Order: sequence, then structure tokens, then C-alpha cells
Amino acid sequence: MPIEPMRPMVVMRPATIEDIISIRDLWEKYGEENVDVRPMADILASIESRSLYVFVDFKHNCVVGTGAFYDYDDEGYVNIELGSSVWHPDYRGKGFADISIAFRSIYSMLTQPGSRCVSELYETSKKSKAVLERMGFRQVTPTSAMAKHAEAVSSRPVIHMALDQQAVPRAAQILLSAIEVGQVQGGAGAGLIRFDAVSVYHLPMQSALTLLSKGDLSPINYVEVNDTPEKRKVRGVFEETVSVLLAMFSKMSSRNQ
Repeated sequence: MPIEPMRPMVVMRPATIEDIISIRDLWEKYGEENVDVRPMADILASIESRSLYVFVDFKHNCVVGTGAFYDYDDEGYVNIELGSSVWHPDYRGKGFADISIAFRSIYSMLTQPGSRCVSELYETSKKSKAVLERMGFRQVTPTSAMAKHAEAVSSRPVIHMALDQQAVPRAAQILLSAIEVGQVQGGAGAGLIRFDAVSVYHLPMQSALTLLSKGDLSPINYVEVNDTPEKRKVRGVFEETVSVLLAMFSKMSSRNQ
């Protein structure tokens, strides 16, 4: 007798207008005062831009988690803030949060190469901070744009974090594993997840993920948070000078042989 394949526990998909009541209810009940219940206009804008995602229990068809990314300008760059990360307590500790962060980080940087993946946390957001640190986010000194963006959302002090360059390959590996196998590796009890109506199934996306998982960051054009156009210009002049000097040294060595 053939074994029936196991169905996914959770489906991840872009949020819709029909999800708004469930989303706000989840934020209010389980956000633990560490997640801002955003105004209706912001939620609608996030739904329209497909930047707010929900995790839906496959069997009971109810929203059990959310995650979003909000982008804003920063000195000629784009910062992509991971926010609205909330999970129902029954779905914590199963690896879903890791996949959510991996997806939002990689997907947003692939769709906007050269962008910087950041997050703002209240000092009381210890659980979220632990997850972000596990996924390779490190605390950074905020730029003026980051500070202004945080102040516009809330008057409470926040901690600024950014995805470290060395953590990108692992995030890509986690996402690839979730896409190809559908199973979260590690965590307290492996859970299943399925991506629905998102671009991770497209061949170019998976090809880029494969490169990232091997340490090739060219598909996202990684940029550090404290990098600026001026610094990049100076760095470019320095690299060009070094290149010229190396070429001159090579010619001199050839003549002496």
C-alpha cells in the first residue's frame, strides 16, 4: 500500500484584504507589545505591494504567523526593514521563524539588488532578537535615515540590526532546503512548510539561491549598512590605484628576468 505523502503544516503566501482581521488579531494578542499594530492604510499598502506575508495553518485554514518587509531610502541606498514578525505560541520553536527571515531577507535583496536588510527591535523584544542573531543579524550603529525611520514609527527606543554578509549563504541554504524538501531542518520538532504564489519556484530565483548558498553574493550586490556612496567612490579610487601599481610591478619584474 503506497504511503500518502505528508501535507505541509503551514502555507506561506502574500496577505490579502480578507486576512486583515486575522492579522490584526494576531498582532494584538501575541505581539507581546513588541510589534506595532500598524494603521489600516499601512496594512493595505503592504498588501498591495505584496510585502506582507501570512503563514496559514493548512488543516485549520487560520493565520498563525506574519512577516513583512518595508523599504525606505537611505543616502542613495534602499533599506529593507524586516518587521511585523509575529507567531502564534503553538507554532514557535519549529523553525518557521528562521524560514520566514531567510525568505524575506533573500527575496527582498534579490528583487532589489544593492539594498540593505535591516530590522528595528524594541529593547524588550528578546525572542525576536535571539532569532535574528541566530540568522546572522548583528547590531549596528544606525544611519540618520534609520534613526528617523524608527522615530516616525514609535517614540520607544529601538535596537538596529543588519544582516551580516557572512550569514547570507546560510540563509540561502535554509530557503533552498525549505523549497526543495519542504521540511525545516533542526529546531524543536521539524515542521513542514509550503510556499504558495511567490517567486521562489521560478528557475531564475532558484539559480540565484544556489549561487548565494555557495558564497557568491553577486546576485544581491551586498552592501554594508555603514557604507555610503562617498566611501564606495574612495574605495574604487583606491582599488584602481592598487591595480595600476600591481601592473607596474608586474612589468618591472618581467624586465628583470
